Amino acid sequence: MTSIFSNTYAQTIQIGSGALTSSANTITPWTNFFEDGRGQYLITAAELAAQGLTNGDRLYSLTFNVISTVSQNTNVTISMKSTTDTNFASFAFDNTGFTTVFSGNHTPSVGWDIIYFNTSYLYDGNGIIINFCFNNTSFTGNSSVEYSTTTPTTHRYAYTDNTNGCILSSFGSNTNRANMQFSTVPDTINPRITSITRQNPAISPTNADVLVWDVTFDETVSNVDATDFTATGTTATVTNVTNPSGNVHRVTVSGGDLAGLNATVTLGFAGGQNITDVATNALVNLTPTGTNNNTF
Repeated sequence: MTSIFSNTYAQTIQIGSGALTSSANTITPWTNFFEDGRGQYLITAAELAAQGLTNGDRLYSLTFNVISTVSQNTNVTISMKSTTDTNFASFAFDNTGFTTVFSGNHTPSVGWDIIYFNTSYLYDGNGIIINFCFNNTSFTGNSSVEYSTTTPTTHRYAYTDNTNGCILSSFGSNTNRANMQFSTVPDTINPRITSITRQNPAISPTNADVLVWDVTFDETVSNVDATDFTATGTTATVTNVTNPSGNVHRVTVSGGDLAGLNATVTLGFAGGQNITDVATNALVNLTPTGTNNNTF
């Protein structure tokens, strides 16, 4: 089953609606228990036509629904090609005619984990074969993904160590295809702050010598560190920024005159902050759309 919908990023199509999950080497694209891996996925012309895609449309990203992850910064290459195939008749990888749409590092995260292409893919009305491979020098563990069982054979796979994953020969094939999404409109939407809340202590006023806020964004953002924030009303400074979960970034202010201070301390954003989303759209609006408890 396929569906089409819009999210905060762009108009998106989804291939596969099964609720099965697995981290097995023969299913997940993120076989990071090994240094190197490769998979090919077949999406038929009929599946794509059902989404209303027509010759000349473009695809801008690939997304897998990651259920759990053993995070590892992974050197990924994604290539795509047109096909009239409706079934992988052979388990051997197809090695010709592919166009590279993404090459770079990516660390999978829980949820619909989006990889924006370096170059968009021009759809020609046929089916698509996706070649997903990675080449690392270390290993951690496999990430679990959501997948569907298809009637035709739609998945080929391989995994090993000490070999470029993008030149591996196939180990086998099956009907277990990871659910995936494609953006059909480029992401031009700037990220927003959804809330700023007091994390520790949770109430104000306080006599605490260390102040901690949680800053939550409406999507995954990058380049978030201590230089992006300011503390006013005190000589204390932003001393730590972490990412405890999802789109939440935890900001700690400490030191300076906090121990004896009797004043209001306000968390703000630095004039030179360079926070962006994964499509490099900049954080421009610094007013939260929801709760704004940015003072103690």
